[in-house]
Amino acid sequence: MESRLRQILDERGIKYSHVANKIGMRKSRMTDIVGGATPSLKNACRIAKLLDLSVEYIWYEKEETPDTAQPTNS
Repeated sequence: MESRLRQILDERGIKYSHVANKIGMRKSRMTDIVGGATPSLKNACRIAKLLDLSVEYIWYEKEETPDTAQPTNS
């Protein structure tokens, strides 16, 4: 999974600790999530709601390119 969370928060000037406080999360866990850790579904939904964005917009599956695609057994 890829994340736009850091970019979104930075562009909006929102401190990570502010989000953590608003959704009842430890600041250290929020820092982990911003750094790329995968949040629980519950926390992902809370963050998305707070930011008025969809979970799918914030966290998305990186599309494979021909250079990174795994061979198929055809």
